[in-house]
Amino acid sequence: MRDKDIRALIDKFFDGGTTLAEERQLYAYFSRGKVAEDLEKYRELFSDFALLPERRESHPFRGLHRLIAGVAASVVLVVAGYAAWNFYEYRQLDARYAGSYVIVDGKRIDNLREIRPMIESALADARDIEQTAAEQPQTADIEQELLERIGDPEDCARIKELLN
Repeated sequence: MRDKDIRALIDKFFDGGTTLAEERQLYAYFSRGKVAEDLEKYRELFSDFALLPERRESHPFRGLHRLIAGVAASVVLVVAGYAAWNFYEYRQLDARYAGSYVIVDGKRIDNLREIRPMIESALADARDIEQTAAEQPQTADIEQELLERIGDPEDCARIKELLN
């Protein structure tokens, strides 16, 4: 390579415009024995650069590829998570309400996801009725209380007979 070309490459190098191939040419030029006298001042610099590990050329879309890969991985994770949750939820519904169905307007509906709110509403109503019944005094207690209030033993015996 001619000294004139090397000088142009050196200027380009210091401007930050050289490619890896052009930098390799500079390193090769300065590693050989014969160098132009005015370029001798650069010998040590380029010899030291030649010893550094080689950098890879950067691709203009490298960051974009990583971004796309990251977004794609995130989408896959979200979809997989959603599918796993749906599978888990259906297994829970099936374990709890297997065989359940509802008839609405003469049509049988056995899709557990669709009838789940209706089943849970009916169960909540049943719990409310049970709780209300548990809070009310028992019939036997009421009968006993009434019998104790009757002063006449004959009337008390007659009422007991009628109740049984």
